[in-house]
Amino acid sequence: MCNLPVVSTDVGDVKEVIEVIEGCYIAEPQVDDFVNKIQLALAVNNFESRSKIEKYSAENFGQRIVEIYNEIK
Repeated sequence: MCNLPVVSTDVGDVKEVIEVIEGCYIAEPQVDDFVNKIQLALAVNNFESRSKIEKYSAENFGQRIVEIYNEIK
C-alpha cells in the first residue's frame, strides 16, 4: 500500500479494489487508452487511498487466514 495512483488492465480483482479510489483507473489493453489513464492519474492532487483499501492490508489478510484455519480445526 504505497498510496500512489494505479493504472491497470481489468485482471483478477483489480477493478473491484481500485474502482472506489479516485485517481485509480482501469485501462483497455491498448497503448492510447493506457497513456490517457496514466495522464489522468498523474494529474490527481492530494491522492489518498489507504483508508479505502484498509481491508486489503497484510494485517487483515493474516488475521483472516488465522480465522479460517481456526474454523477448519
